[in-house]
Amino acid sequence: MEKQNDRRHILCVAFPAYGHMIPLLALARKISEYHDVTFAVSRSQHDELKRREILKDGDAHIKLFGIDDGFVGDLEDPTNMPLMREIFQKIMGGVAKLVMMIPTHKQRAAPGFGMQRPVDVVITDNMIAGAVAPVKSRGPLFHLFNTANASFNLMILQFKDDHPECEDDEAEAFAKMPKPGETLPPVPKEFKPMMISMRQSILLADGIIMNSFRGAEEEVITEMQNRPEMAHIPIYCIGPLIPQVKEADAKHQETERKVAQWLAAKPEGSVIYVSFGSIAQAGQEQLKEIAEALTNLDQPFIWSLKAKHYEHLPEEFQKTIASSLDDVNSKHLIVPWAPQKLLLAHPSVGLFVSHCGWNSTVEGLASGKPFVSWPQFGDQLINGEFLEAKGAAVIIRDAGSKKGRLVKAEEIVNAVRKAETECAVAAKMWGEKMRTAVEPGHASQEEFVKLMRKYSEL
Repeated sequence: MEKQNDRRHILCVAFPAYGHMIPLLALARKISEYHDVTFAVSRSQHDELKRREILKDGDAHIKLFGIDDGFVGDLEDPTNMPLMREIFQKIMGGVAKLVMMIPTHKQRAAPGFGMQRPVDVVITDNMIAGAVAPVKSRGPLFHLFNTANASFNLMILQFKDDHPECEDDEAEAFAKMPKPGETLPPVPKEFKPMMISMRQSILLADGIIMNSFRGAEEEVITEMQNRPEMAHIPIYCIGPLIPQVKEADAKHQETERKVAQWLAAKPEGSVIYVSFGSIAQAGQEQLKEIAEALTNLDQPFIWSLKAKHYEHLPEEFQKTIASSLDDVNSKHLIVPWAPQKLLLAHPSVGLFVSHCGWNSTVEGLASGKPFVSWPQFGDQLINGEFLEAKGAAVIIRDAGSKKGRLVKAEEIVNAVRKAETECAVAAKMWGEKMRTAVEPGHASQEEFVKLMRKYSEL
């Protein structure tokens, strides 16, 4: 089968959670300037991406493909291991079926299958890589996209088949990098197979693509590359990938416009932006402490908080939620959805209180914002410590969604004030470095161009 001109066909297979889909979609858009891309994701999220106008059928050189895996809904509670296992079984089953049906240069697709052009490269992330890796036997290049801190990959490489197990309620609240001489702690028995699968997938990959700037994680990346089992696997640091997608659909465009007007009326560096991402949310008592802290700080703030939690806020907050968005002189905004890209890029925003998922970590630091890092689960503590090591964050520890303590308002106030005074300079410096890295002729862009040339040579 002949390849179509010099544009190769790249298949990106996404895990159906926004923290995974959005950075892979940002990579897909970047790749589509050089090659043709099919972006495959669970059918339910495929329809949602179209509804939100994040990706349209008419986009040049990038097409959506729905995976019929039976997954419906969202991933609101990643700490619920039985539920996560059930969801993973559906998603992994759908992906495994897809990779055995796609057309390759060795084998055509069945008539009527929604993808007929042979696939040259398959890119996926750690979460579902185990189901995608068998595609290597069918011919396409297999690249792993790391949607996490490089330290997370290094941690995964340390897992062995005989790694100790434990019950979910006995497990550590966060993934942690062991100190020299230490070993990784036991993991929940329901979680261990996924960790082992991730490790096997890293070692099967023809290359690893990092949403990171090599200069920000050079020590960890060097340690990864120096491991004997990694000697043959190239690493491409092409980040930071800041999503260039349309952030607001028709439903949210009015909110985005009003938020921009509100920000324009605030002094430079004065606004505190609070967001715990699309999954994690604080409990009822913690919400009250956050509200008290924000009141005591007496600064403008915007808080991204799902509407179902509004009833737990102080009465004075509840009274103004509906009207504040229409009043540029209001002291605060509490919204169920916030245009994060706009907020982090805006000069009026001076601090980011964040759960520190990797996307938020990269976006916030690339924007030069200091953080109060408040990890909730998973690898978010690793991300917070990454920022802390850069001098760009103050961490609130041991207060996540699993086994977390109640953080009092006074501690939150002190963390914000310390980050504002001690972390702003370092954050600004790292922001400049990260933004420069993706400019033509600089580190991340050069590595990306090298990767595109490799695809062209297939």
